[in-house]
Amino acid sequence: MHHYANIFVNPGETLSLDDFAQQLFAMLGISNSKRHFDRDDHVYFEGSAAGIEFRVASFSPLPDYPFWVSFGLDESAQAAEYLIDHAKILAWRFARAGWRSFIPRGEARRVANENDGVAYAI
Repeated sequence: MHHYANIFVNPGETLSLDDFAQQLFAMLGISNSKRHFDRDDHVYFEGSAAGIEFRVASFSPLPDYPFWVSFGLDESAQAAEYLIDHAKILAWRFARAGWRSFIPRGEARRVANENDGVAYAI
């Protein structure tokens, strides 16, 4: 699955990936998630709701944002550019919950600092 949208998150407290993923999925109303390992043995969690698959990882390119949330359409090749707009709504929602959030412009892996996107905080 291609992940169309990315949000980097700082929950404002020290959390393990397991705890953060659990809180995030609860906030999104996702009751089932699975733990996975990528080809570099990084741990991440996946869960889905309403046809959207969310991935939560702790290998963010930004040191001030320890968690990387990416999402796209679950098992679909259809266009999903609208998810980029959905990321803005989620980042705002995360910020309202006290989680500083950042949406990168361009490719997420190439982000160097907050000048490469938009930060959300309340």
